Order: sequence, then C-alpha cells, then structure tokens
Amino acid sequence: MKANELRIGNWFRYQAKIGYDYDVFDTKYIQDLVDDPQDDFFEPIPITEDILLKCGFIKDGNLYFKNGFVFRDDKLFYNTVELYLTINLHQLQNLYFSLTNEELTIKL
Repeated sequence: MKANELRIGNWFRYQAKIGYDYDVFDTKYIQDLVDDPQDDFFEPIPITEDILLKCGFIKDGNLYFKNGFVFRDDKLFYNTVELYLTINLHQLQNLYFSLTNEELTIKL
C-alpha cells in the first residue's frame, strides 16, 4: 500500500495472533507509511463476497449491486463502464467517494 493512494478512514488489515484484524487509517498511520514505504504491517483488504455484503452491496446471482456499482466475476463496473479487474477495499472506498460524493459504509 502506498500513502498517496490512501484517505483517512480507509480500511486495512494486519496480521494478528490468530488470523487478521482490521482498522482504519488515520493521520498517524498514513505518516508511518510516508516515513517507511516498505512497512508491511498494513495490508490491503481483498474484495470478497463477505466484504461486498458488509459494504451494503445486494447479491443477485453472481452480481453485486450498490449505487451504480456492479461487481461481476471479480470485475468492477460503474454505470456499465468497466473500472478494474481486481481491486482492494481501500481503492473501492476511494472510487465510491469520488463517484458518489458519499463514504462507503462498512460494517466489519
């Protein structure tokens, strides 16, 4: 993860004693990445069905919908325009905010 692709409030995961734990970036964490770009404490959260549902997407068959965004076969579309083949949660948060002017609500 690079500091210049993050916003305060973006979610990340880190290795805990058992599995992963989750947190959100604040100014201190972003500064940590500026100071040490190789810091591997911060890991992006891959998009999974569970993550999409926790972000409020509605599942219909193999499609997931929310406010013009559609996930299908690991591809992200916005109003029929293909945006990404693969994407992580913080990238989805940033795109969602940029295109809707709303924060993506996540219940992790």
